[in-house]
Amino acid sequence: MSNTTPDRHRILIADDSEVCCGLLSLVLKNASYDVVCVYSGEQALEAVQAVDFDLVVLDHDMPGIDGLQTLHAIRALQPRLPVMVCSGALKPDIVKNYESMGVCGLFTKPINPVSLKAQVAKTVEHYRQLVAVDSGHRTAAYSYAPFQAEGIEARILEKPIFSGTSPAARKLVEGFLRIRRFKLAATLEGRPGAGFLDLAVAMSEAKDAILIACPAEKVSERELIMLFAPALLMQRAVILIITNTERLTLDQQAVLEGLFNGHGAVDPYFADKVSLILCAEASLHPLADAGEFDEQLLMRAGAMTQRIPDLSQRAEDTFLIARAVLKRVGASKLALTPDAQTWLAKQTWPGDYLQFHRTVELAAMLGELSGEIDQPHLASARAKEPGHSAPLFHDILLESLYEFDALRNE
Repeated sequence: MSNTTPDRHRILIADDSEVCCGLLSLVLKNASYDVVCVYSGEQALEAVQAVDFDLVVLDHDMPGIDGLQTLHAIRALQPRLPVMVCSGALKPDIVKNYESMGVCGLFTKPINPVSLKAQVAKTVEHYRQLVAVDSGHRTAAYSYAPFQAEGIEARILEKPIFSGTSPAARKLVEGFLRIRRFKLAATLEGRPGAGFLDLAVAMSEAKDAILIACPAEKVSERELIMLFAPALLMQRAVILIITNTERLTLDQQAVLEGLFNGHGAVDPYFADKVSLILCAEASLHPLADAGEFDEQLLMRAGAMTQRIPDLSQRAEDTFLIARAVLKRVGASKLALTPDAQTWLAKQTWPGDYLQFHRTVELAAMLGELSGEIDQPHLASARAKEPGHSAPLFHDILLESLYEFDALRNE
């Protein structure tokens, strides 16, 4: 990297072509900017963490992580840092993705130097004004820009499970934003370790109801009476989350169905004050076809169904998911080395999101002294967490309603 002068605007250029980097650098240096050139998305992220820049200029097609993935990661690190894209011809859907993330310029190569310098001058000056208002602190609440989320939805979408740019990630977020409007019942499907409760708690955010989690084997009228008692005393509605729904017997299913029509021993107060989220590690429709699952209950919950994609479908998202995990556990200052990023993307995860989350969490403890997480840290952490038998803090079935209610406010 080149040295920079503190009182001049600093610009980072990331392009795998040395020729393009050189041309852009020459144009911007002649306009009195300090310029740093790197040749991959990974190098760009390292630079952003090491130096305060006023603007990042990205190419799209780069080895390793491309410009779009790099932009997502930059948004996680410095949400308001301006980013421009200077690339060859881009497909319309890719252009739309960049525009939805609020890039401050999109230039097609070969670039008009006059237009570029005019947009750069406008952008860096505006950013310096923002930094001045913040008294020099380049921090802000991260929101998931592609979906223009605001307020509580922006906070919800910070969860690791939503991070990424892959088609599977976008489909998950789009489906989640739709299903979060559920009124009475909804179904979450996924493989073991899919992080059901993390998603179920996110669905219930901002709803004035007490959260109750209950594994299928404990479902009974007696158990629900006990679990619902505090909600009845406080005259609150209830969101009931059932895990391993595919294991429910027909009698247990009848108990749940009775919640909606006031039948059974559970207080009729809850007939119109209970919402049900069924979490299943197998599709419920084949069970209904075989007569093993109540069709009426499936009709209630199946109309709003969200399939959690397997982590194996999201190899290109692993770096961003890992960054979100580090943020969640308070280790966002730790850097993931390029070797660590490559290792994450190449692994299979039998324990799915929970195993991945736990591996990154343990690796953060190992890398704390060095200030970075390397491949050996991750390999060692993975060896300690070979599956998902020990659930994470956000997937533990808590006994206390108050503890579980506090979880959703973290």
